[in-house]
Amino acid sequence: ADQIQDGLYRYNVGAWVSQRNAHDPIPTTFVDLPEEAIMKVDFRHKYYYEDNTTVAPDELILPKEVTLYVSELPATDSEEAKSPLLTDGSISDDDTTKEQEWILDICLDYFLCRNPWFDEIDDIDAEFAAAFVAMVEQARFSPSQYQHEYEKFQQCMTVVLRSVLHINVDDSISNDDERLTILQQFYEASSIGESLFQRLTETANKCSDVDRSKLVQLAIDALPSVTLPHDRYVNDDEALKSATMQIEAMEAYLRGARASSSRYRAEPMMITVARSTDDGFTPKEFVDILQRRVLGMVQRVFCRCGSNMPHPISCKGCCLNTVFDYGEWEGSELDLR
Repeated sequence: ADQIQDGLYRYNVGAWVSQRNAHDPIPTTFVDLPEEAIMKVDFRHKYYYEDNTTVAPDELILPKEVTLYVSELPATDSEEAKSPLLTDGSISDDDTTKEQEWILDICLDYFLCRNPWFDEIDDIDAEFAAAFVAMVEQARFSPSQYQHEYEKFQQCMTVVLRSVLHINVDDSISNDDERLTILQQFYEASSIGESLFQRLTETANKCSDVDRSKLVQLAIDALPSVTLPHDRYVNDDEALKSATMQIEAMEAYLRGARASSSRYRAEPMMITVARSTDDGFTPKEFVDILQRRVLGMVQRVFCRCGSNMPHPISCKGCCLNTVFDYGEWEGSELDLR
């Protein structure tokens, strides 16, 4: 997914129901929302489009305006910090020069990330997985019509993928020529789309009927999420080496941010570490190793006790109060006394 670029963005976030009866009373509080209500935004950006999270402003229930400031830690004398511009060119009324409390949130899947939707397909047939991802990643959409074209592409891909279920793909696709033709329009050249589709069908035809059926269903389910980050490494040693280098780079950055003149306090009021392993993003075989190394990095940067212990749990005089909230520690509370 494309990341949101540096800047100041103002948009609405609210609840959304897929099929709300127009005659139903509009909820006035969050407790009145139906169970099927989910959170959506009206921010028209590829980051949210690919997550299927963007809706029209009038579809939001109980909308709340938020201002998102995307930036590296800016210096106090930065012109951007003094008078930040919104994406429409207007000046924000938010006081970004005032020293603010902040929370440092570290996600372990930043250092080593897997795409669980891709992994399921890859475990069955690596060739089909690669062909499927190539077909999605090489598609191109107009920025002004991104959501419409992206949805249309997924619809066409779903039909084309189902055609792969037939043993004789050439015969089966005759009923879907129009869909295939539309699908080819999303590539820089129609020949590219045709070549990618041919590769997909050839790999599918090598599979058994059972595997092919399962692969196609998994691919259809994965369509909205297949472009999520997915690190590929030759072996475990290479993966850990890359992750360690990124942790070291983050440590250097945080040390530099503390030493520089920043509009933020030198230390965050809280540091959170998201493991992201239950949902399959951080590989289970690496999550505890990454966690130990990140906690050690956090201690070296922010602890004033001068200890060089592996992580804060080992240091009795550490100013960091570490709490685990997963597994056997689920439900732990932070003691602020």
